[in-house]
Amino acid sequence: MPVSNPLSWTVDELIAEICHSKVLYQAAGVSTANIPDGAALEKQLRARNITGRKFLDAFDTSEIAVKNALNIASLSQRLALVNVSNLLRSPSYTHDQQEATAGLKSLNLSRESRLGLPDSSDLAANGRKRKKVTPVTTAPVPKRPQAAQAHATAPSPGFLPDASADTESWSHLLRWENEAATDDVVDFAAEEYQEDEDSEDEDPPDSEEDVEEAPCPSKLSQKQVVDIINERIDFYTTSWRPNRGVARGEEIDYDTVRMWEEAEASGQRKALVQKYNMDHTYYRQRLDTLCDEIVKFPGRNAEQVWRQCSHLEVTIESMELAGWLRDIYSLSPVVNSDEEELHSQDEPQPIDHSPVQLPQPTAPIEIISLGSPSSQSENEEEMAGNVRTFRRRLSTPDSVIAESVKPAMPTYPEVVPTRTPINHGDEPEHASIGTVRRWLWTDLMEHLDRKRVVSKAILELRADDRELIRNRVRHVGKIASIREIAACVEMRWRGESKLRGVLPRDMPKIMVVTDLFLSWWFCRSYFKGPKASKEELTELKLCIEEGSAEMTTFYDYVHTVMGTTFSEEALQHPERPSQAEIIEISDDDD
Repeated sequence: MPVSNPLSWTVDELIAEICHSKVLYQAAGVSTANIPDGAALEKQLRARNITGRKFLDAFDTSEIAVKNALNIASLSQRLALVNVSNLLRSPSYTHDQQEATAGLKSLNLSRESRLGLPDSSDLAANGRKRKKVTPVTTAPVPKRPQAAQAHATAPSPGFLPDASADTESWSHLLRWENEAATDDVVDFAAEEYQEDEDSEDEDPPDSEEDVEEAPCPSKLSQKQVVDIINERIDFYTTSWRPNRGVARGEEIDYDTVRMWEEAEASGQRKALVQKYNMDHTYYRQRLDTLCDEIVKFPGRNAEQVWRQCSHLEVTIESMELAGWLRDIYSLSPVVNSDEEELHSQDEPQPIDHSPVQLPQPTAPIEIISLGSPSSQSENEEEMAGNVRTFRRRLSTPDSVIAESVKPAMPTYPEVVPTRTPINHGDEPEHASIGTVRRWLWTDLMEHLDRKRVVSKAILELRADDRELIRNRVRHVGKIASIREIAACVEMRWRGESKLRGVLPRDMPKIMVVTDLFLSWWFCRSYFKGPKASKEELTELKLCIEEGSAEMTTFYDYVHTVMGTTFSEEALQHPERPSQAEIIEISDDDD
């Protein structure tokens, strides 16, 4: 510490001590990392012309730490400067008290206005000397009340105490002369300031102790906490959808096709994919960090952990939205059938509808022969013939398909039948579960009985997949379901695994319905049999584009059997025959 009194420091001396030197900070117990920036602090001190006295008088703990009068950004650096200020203020106050004691030493205690004592010259003549420096003993202390009582009973103006009485009466003031006892001088203003300062210094440790105090141990194990976190993440992920939580009237119209086309036309599609991919990665890392914090400091019980997990909802929604937009711009647009074409499929078509006149084979070749050479005329004629076959399917009613249409796709290797296949008749939608169980795949495939193939495939599904199909038929609707099937077929034709604009949780549902449609189309159990080849998917894709895939007939049949053969009541009693299978026997003789 400097030898001179800090109250007498000039601006330059103050700057030299607290801006260009670390001695005071080390003496105050401040770490090197918390020392304020000397250049910035010097600029503030010179701008305000702060001397040592002004620094100690005007800049207390409140001004420096709370009000930030010196514009120090870091709180730890402000507290370090407060410690230096307190260190400098302590000897300054001692100096002030020594000056106050010096005035008390020359105090005239024998004035007549108070006690009627002689003047200071007489007092000096009577032997009272201030040069007495011996420590005050405790012997005179019990005599102090007696001397004060004697003084109170005889306050005559002519009273002149002797030297011993004077010494005993005012001996308690001799403690002001003791140089070693100057630190014990009671200054009420300084004491009040010191108490406030101590309270400010003591409060932060209390708060820090509260923060650092170990939380109450959780009653849950780490595995239980992790299970709760995963359950809430699954809940928020499953319940998310675009425009979720947006007020009515403020929804954003996410036209995925238009968004993709506009981004592609402006050349920003790849940049948007990268942007939303970075956003998704950021929110994923943020979610991991939040989950780690919950695992480290879990709540006391499951309810508190659930409350902690509620803070994950915003991050999960942001992550899902970023991933959804990324998939929109990263995947190519899906060419769906026109709504008008789908509506036209609902209307009955006349049998004598003339086939559509085909243009020159050059146009279909450009669409169909994606992986085959287009220069060979034989392939062109073959593809044109396939197109004519699909055109005829559009005008052929469903009842004639089983007899007139030969499957253009490869089927199972033909086995020479040793028996005549059974024709199960009409109205398969009214069959009971027991009847469907007795149907054989060989008979259904021989007769190309697609409706019974669908019923047989639904029966062999797992219960949850069967209920999934029921919910899709009940809640999604015909138009949306047909669009999803067409998009999923094209996705498989491209060799991809995601649909643009479709939530990840909806993909398994769409895949199950699509596999059921493929069982209908290929007339076999697509869930258990071989998967479709590239050529088969190309043919099916062309049929869907031409409108000859009978997707409306498929949907109507599935919708019907979910209310008859596979109704909830029928599934509870699978041994019961259906109402159509009950034969009434008449009692009449006729």
